[in-house]
Amino acid sequence: MAKKITALLLAAAMLFCFSGCEFFDKLYDMHLNNEKNNSSPSSEPESVPEPMEVDPNFPVTVFDTEIAAAPQRVAVASPALAEYISDLDLLGSLCAGCDFSEASANLPSIGSPALPDFEAIKAAAPEYILTLAPYDEASLTKLQQMDVTVLVLTAPQTLDEVRALYKSLALFFLGAEDGAAAGDAFVQKYNAALDEAAHSGEKASALFLRGMDNLVITGDSLGGELLSRCFTNAAGEAAGFEIPTEDISAVKPDIIFAGGTVRLKDLESSDIYRKKTAVKNDRVFLADLDALNTASLRSFSVLKDMMATAYEDYSGGTKLEVAYPSIYQ
Repeated sequence: MAKKITALLLAAAMLFCFSGCEFFDKLYDMHLNNEKNNSSPSSEPESVPEPMEVDPNFPVTVFDTEIAAAPQRVAVASPALAEYISDLDLLGSLCAGCDFSEASANLPSIGSPALPDFEAIKAAAPEYILTLAPYDEASLTKLQQMDVTVLVLTAPQTLDEVRALYKSLALFFLGAEDGAAAGDAFVQKYNAALDEAAHSGEKASALFLRGMDNLVITGDSLGGELLSRCFTNAAGEAAGFEIPTEDISAVKPDIIFAGGTVRLKDLESSDIYRKKTAVKNDRVFLADLDALNTASLRSFSVLKDMMATAYEDYSGGTKLEVAYPSIYQ
């Protein structure tokens, strides 16, 4: 009897052992399946964020400043800059202009760096002010408080510097790729216009008189470089926009181009000028000499008119008026 009971207990123990092992095996298989499911890709693919579109134009570094995005509101405080921007067909990018600027005459004026109109600046709310002349420290501080960035650009002194400024302005407004393409295209146009405004024959001697106090366009200036393509500058050896009185007596120009308020009658009554052949022959003409100091596209039109006045065989411009009245009429 005892043997039977022992056998039954042994059988029961073996049965329990086998069934327990099978139970734990099933648990282990379930664990492996869970691990596999967790490590395998989901039946629904996860959404991948689209790459951000990169702007090929901005940011761009120009005028020693990083321009983060395309400027939306820009004002100019120098007439020459307004003219350069107009030449680039970018005048529509300006929200305000400056005093004494024909190019930006239809825009509200913010004054000048010497006399800024802060109320007008506040109303125009520019992000940037571009200028060739600096503001004083007090004005700069006030503009900074108005969140206006002032960029003081270097006035070009040579034709190469003019070309470089045009390219930099295109980069500023249009960015790295579009600005570079627009700048290169414009410089090609500029060079072609410059070639048209040159005289290939024998050059007449001319004096470019901006004021009766010996103020002239000298050979060391931007206007002087431009004029050298068309005339022999009688003040070409002088510098600093002024010719010494003792040198004026030695110059004998064929023609005098006068700007500002200079008139023929003023020269005829001057001991310095009245004996000049150009004065006695009424070869004194009014010209926009200030335009020549920018070497903008408008200056080429002025040059053509001057050449049409000086050279009978040149038909590329319109003859200028004599600087009347003469005291001898």
